[in-house]
Amino acid sequence: MIITTLPISYRHGRSLKVFSTILTAKTLARLTGSRLILPINLLGLQRNTLPNNPERIVNYFGHDLTAVGVTTEECDIATDLDSDFQNFVTQSLLGKTQRATINLSRCTCGVVELPTSALNVIGVQRRGHNFTDKVCTRCHGMIETAESEVRAITALGKLDIFCTPSVQARRFSTVYGEITRHQLIITKLRNPEQGDLLLDGLVLDPDCALGIFPYFLAHKFKINEVGLVVGFTTLTQVCRAIAISSTLFPHVKVHLFIHPGIKFQNPVMKLPRTPFLEDKHGVSVKDWGVALLMSNQQTRLESVFCEGDVVVAKNTRIRYQQNTSEKPERVSFATASNMLERDAISKVYKKIRQSTPLVTTERLLAEATL
Repeated sequence: MIITTLPISYRHGRSLKVFSTILTAKTLARLTGSRLILPINLLGLQRNTLPNNPERIVNYFGHDLTAVGVTTEECDIATDLDSDFQNFVTQSLLGKTQRATINLSRCTCGVVELPTSALNVIGVQRRGHNFTDKVCTRCHGMIETAESEVRAITALGKLDIFCTPSVQARRFSTVYGEITRHQLIITKLRNPEQGDLLLDGLVLDPDCALGIFPYFLAHKFKINEVGLVVGFTTLTQVCRAIAISSTLFPHVKVHLFIHPGIKFQNPVMKLPRTPFLEDKHGVSVKDWGVALLMSNQQTRLESVFCEGDVVVAKNTRIRYQQNTSEKPERVSFATASNMLERDAISKVYKKIRQSTPLVTTERLLAEATL
């Protein structure tokens, strides 16, 4: 199995919060003994612009990964500039999507662009993030409706997927059901710009292409199982990506781990930005990363981050002596998912600080997180 994430729009100097998904993926890969591949989004980094020096961005990303405790030896970095990936996307979509004329609702800037039937449902439920009363919150223009030619796909109504934890799985099932009531539009109504992928002369929705990346990895490495780690805040995007991709590649089994969102016990607290080495108290960015993992409360949609956990993480890391002579056996994705919980991690860390011997699974969890 491969453990991966959806491509991340990476910027050097972003808040450490961005790395919470990566740290979770790293830990699951260590627990299961799986290959870790971390993709970054360069193609859609900015409309009408391609990065002048993509190698430098990848190098910055690798530097920040090392700072938070993800070594370059244990992961591969991939980008959406890969021509094999781009060809895989367009060829896969051409074979299983159709041209269609659909009544679309769209604002001037294009932030809002979806079937009018879907917009009406979202409006009734009062959950539109980008519009209010048919006015775009970005450009403040009215949302107009018109019959438009697009490329679309009809997603599978039922999905064979392992999703954990249970509170997130229930939410995933609800959102997935809402999304698949309508045809999924995979193109955008705008003129092609530099960096756009084209599908039958139409501009491909960048989110659609990025959602196919985990399935491209399954194709590239000739495997049928992929572990996908995502954050709760991207749930709608994830559901749409999986709805499209699972219709295209029904033979690929996805093991989905949705980690909770993060809120702070101290409302004015902010996480450090990378690069961040060590402060005057000897707290490193890696300690902050371990504290992020400690905050994982699987029974909640949002975990509470406690500032005191950073000191706990530092003290535990100092006391922990890794046993390199004996490697614990790896566990399944389902077992690993259950281990990645605040109570379980805190119990192991307490035993480390008290110099209490660890059992096999506890030692595995310590090595995966510290």
